[in-house]
Amino acid sequence: MFRVAFGPVADKLPPELVADRARLYLGSHGDLAKEPADLPHTLAQLRAQLGWVEERLSSGRQYLLGEEPGMPDLLVWYLVWFFRARYAKAAAFLAEFPFINAWADRMIAIGHGSSSPMTPAEALAVAGATETETLEISDPLDPQGLKPGIAASVTPITDSGEKPVTGTVRALGRDVIALLREHPHCGRVVVHFPRVGYRVSIL
Repeated sequence: MFRVAFGPVADKLPPELVADRARLYLGSHGDLAKEPADLPHTLAQLRAQLGWVEERLSSGRQYLLGEEPGMPDLLVWYLVWFFRARYAKAAAFLAEFPFINAWADRMIAIGHGSSSPMTPAEALAVAGATETETLEISDPLDPQGLKPGIAASVTPITDSGEKPVTGTVRALGRDVIALLREHPHCGRVVVHFPRVGYRVSIL
């Protein structure tokens, strides 16, 4: 989605934003300037994957798992939402997916929760004044032998230039790990990561 949304308009965006997003999504050697020429290939890949979603919804179900929305809907929705909002030709591209479009309207109708504007400084102050409620959770079958209290670092598997996040294991399971860490700006916080796509190293 990033390639499709940012590639055609990269020359109209702030250079620092383009450089940061390209590093994050394409890796440390990513070059967004090459993406417009490769757009047909990228769209072909996206079209095939949206076809899988369309086929699932074509059975008459309201959402991906049935009559109630669930996590799979959220995982697909943020991609479809981003594509519809950021790619100029999204409406024409999605015209061949009537079930996805109807599903997207249902997702929009769900609405959003309430939110309050907050500055970065205010957010850090709230985090610093709050004690974590994340319980210690262990996984006796963890292949790496991780346990609560062990010092560890978490790094994206993709070379995106992100620095490792270090701390002590607070909770872990098959698909998630949470590190307790101290930060000068916000005190003790617990940071949650998915296991898939990240490398956990014992320190």
